[in-house]
Amino acid sequence: MLKKTIVLILPFLLCCQFKPYPPYASVEPDSIVIHGITLVDNYSWMKDKTRTNMEIRHLLLRENRYTNATLYSVRELRQEIQAEIINRIDVDDISVPVKIDDYFYYHAYKKGQQYRIYYRKKGSLDNPEEKYLDVNELALSKNFFDIYQIKVSPDHKYCAYSFDDTGNEYYSIAIKDLETGTYLTEIITGADEFCWTQDSQHLYYLAVDETGRTFRMYRHLLGSKPDGDSLVYQEDNPAYYLWLDKTKDRLYIILGSDSKTTSEIYLLSADNPLAEPLLFQKRIQNMKYQVFHQNEKFFINTNKDKAINYRLMTTTTTQTAHEYWQDFIPPRDSVIIQCDIFSNFITLIEKTKGTCQLRIIDDVTQDDYYLTLPGNFFKLEFTANPEYETRSIRFTYESFNVPLRTYEFNLDSKKLELQKEKIIPGYEDFSNYVLERRYAPGRDKVDIPISLLYNADKVSLSNPSPVLLEGYGAYGDGFSPYFSTSKLSILDRGIVYAVAHVRGGNDLGYQWYEQGRLLNKKNTFTDFIACAEFLIDQEITSSDELIIEGGSAGGLLIGAVLNDRPELFGAAIADVPFVDIINTMLDSTLSATITEYEEWGNPYIKEEFEYILSYCPYYNISAQSYPPVFIQAGYYDTRVNYWEPAKWIAKLRALKTDSNPILLYTDMWSGHSGASGRFDFYRDIAIKYAFMFFILEEQKKSAP
Repeated sequence: MLKKTIVLILPFLLCCQFKPYPPYASVEPDSIVIHGITLVDNYSWMKDKTRTNMEIRHLLLRENRYTNATLYSVRELRQEIQAEIINRIDVDDISVPVKIDDYFYYHAYKKGQQYRIYYRKKGSLDNPEEKYLDVNELALSKNFFDIYQIKVSPDHKYCAYSFDDTGNEYYSIAIKDLETGTYLTEIITGADEFCWTQDSQHLYYLAVDETGRTFRMYRHLLGSKPDGDSLVYQEDNPAYYLWLDKTKDRLYIILGSDSKTTSEIYLLSADNPLAEPLLFQKRIQNMKYQVFHQNEKFFINTNKDKAINYRLMTTTTTQTAHEYWQDFIPPRDSVIIQCDIFSNFITLIEKTKGTCQLRIIDDVTQDDYYLTLPGNFFKLEFTANPEYETRSIRFTYESFNVPLRTYEFNLDSKKLELQKEKIIPGYEDFSNYVLERRYAPGRDKVDIPISLLYNADKVSLSNPSPVLLEGYGAYGDGFSPYFSTSKLSILDRGIVYAVAHVRGGNDLGYQWYEQGRLLNKKNTFTDFIACAEFLIDQEITSSDELIIEGGSAGGLLIGAVLNDRPELFGAAIADVPFVDIINTMLDSTLSATITEYEEWGNPYIKEEFEYILSYCPYYNISAQSYPPVFIQAGYYDTRVNYWEPAKWIAKLRALKTDSNPILLYTDMWSGHSGASGRFDFYRDIAIKYAFMFFILEEQKKSAP
C-alpha cells in the first residue's frame, strides 16, 4: 500500500514548484581592532587555508545544490547554451606552425578532447609529424590539469613543462626525453617559471614560498635530484616577485624582480650554466623597465623619469646603469604596450586613445612606419617570434566582432599575409555583429568610453534592450577588445554586450590607471555607475534589464557599485570576486598581499585603511534591497580564496531587505581561472548566462 501511495503522489510532487531555500551559515562573531576601529566579521570561520574542513565543504556543496534548484526552470537552456558554445569549436583546431632552428612546432585540439596535443616536424612541413606531448594523456583521471609553460631544450632533445593538477597554481616541472619517449625520474615541485641553458643540460627555475610568491631561482642538472639543486638568487623583499626569460638572440637569461611599481633585472650568460647573475640596473622606487638585447646594445622599455606611458631607451652592453641610457623613442601620449626586437629591426605595439597600432623601425632601410589595419577598436599582440635572424614578424589581430587572426608581415616585400583565421562552425559572416563606441560623462567631467556589441538582426539601439555591462579597472590592465565565441549565445538572443572602460586600467594610457588606484580607487566605481546611468538615460536599456558583471578585481567593482547604487541594476554576476579586501590585505600569509599594497594601499597606514574600508564590498553591505546576484568561485583558488565570495553571500543574505535570489556556485575542482578542460570551462559560462535569462524572464512575469 505504501509503495502504491508513493507512486500516486510522486507525479503530483514533481509538477509542483517548490521554492528552494538557501543554506544557513552560522553567525560566529570575530573581531579585530585596527586604528581604533573595531571590525566585526560574523563569518571568518569559513576561512580554511588547508581546505580540509568538511563542514565548510559541505556548505559549499549545499550552495551548489541550492543554485541548481533555483535555476531548475532554465536547466534545458543551460544545456542548450553549453552545447551551442561547444559546437562553435573547430573540430581540428591547429595552430600556425612556428619554426625554431630546423623544426616546426605546433599544437592542436582533436575532436572530443579537452586538452592540447603538441606536435613538431623536422626539416619541412611536408615531413611526417611527431607527437611529443599529449596533455589529454597527462590529464587522465585528473579533475583538473593545467600546463603553465612548455619549452623544448635548445638541442630539441628534451621537453620540460610545468603543470598544476589541483587549480591552486602551485606548479611542478616534469621533463620528457623526446628521443626515447620516456620521462626523467625527477619531478621539481613548488616551481613556477623555468628557462633552459644553451647546453640543454641545465634548467633555471623559480621556486615559490608559502604564499605562492616566486622568491628563489635554482639551477637544476638533468638527471639529478631536485633537493640538491643550487640556489642562484633569493628575493627577500615580500613585495617583489621573480620572473625568468631569455633574450631572443639566446645570449642572456634574464632574471627579473618586480613589485607593482618597481623593477630590477639581472643577466646570466645562457652559454655558461654556472654563471652568476650580474645586475643590470638596481631598483629605483617607481621605476619599471624591461630589457632586450640587439647586437652590441641593449634596449630598455621603461617609465624612467616619470615617463608614465613608457619610453624606449638604449645603452651599450658595458654601460647598463640608468645614467647611460639614451632615448630611442622619447615619452609621448602613445603607450608602448609591447616590444619585440630582432637582429635588424624593432617592432612595437602602441596604444593611442584606446586604439592599437603596430610600428616597425627597420635598421636595414632606415624606415619607420605603422601598418594600416582595418577597424578602429581592435587588439594586437605579438605571437610566437622565436627567430632572431628574420625579416618577418607575426602578430594576432582580433576585436569584439572579429575572430582571432594570425598575420605575418614581411619587411622586405611589405606583404601582409593572413596565416590563420579562427573558424567558428555555423558562422561565416560577422557583419551583422556591430561594434560601437560611446562615451559616458563622468562625475568629474571625464568621458568614460563604452564599447557596445550587438547583433543588428536582433537589436536596435534606438529601442531599449537587455544589456550585459562588464568592467574591470585594476592593475593597469586595459579591457582590450577580444572575440568571444560564448557571447554569440547572448548576442543571438537579443542581449547587448557592453564594456565600461573605467579608470584603473590603461585603456587611455597609464594616467588612466593612476586615476583609478590607491586613493583614487573610487573613480573606478563612479565611472562604472556613470556608464550604467548613460545606458539608461540614452534608453539603450532600462535598470531592470541592465545586468552587470565583473571578475576577480572586477568582482570588487561589482560589489562596490551594488552597495552604492543597488537600484540601478537588474542583476549582477561576480566571477571569483575580490570582495573582502580589508581582511585579505591584513593577512600577509595570503598570495600577493604585500605586493598588492601598491595597488590598493597599505591597511596598516591609517589613511589608506580608512579609504579601503570606505568601499570594501564586504564591510559596506547594508540593510537595503539588492538585485539578484550570481557568484562563481573556485575551491582551490589562491588568488581570491573561496571564503571571500562565501562570506560575502552569507552577509548579503543576512542584511538585505528583499527576496531576490543570491546564488553561489563553487567549482570544487578548479582555481581562479575556472575548469581546465575546454568543454568544462564552457559549462561554467553556460550557468551564468542561464542565470541572466532566468532573471530577465522572472522580471517579465512580475512586470505590471
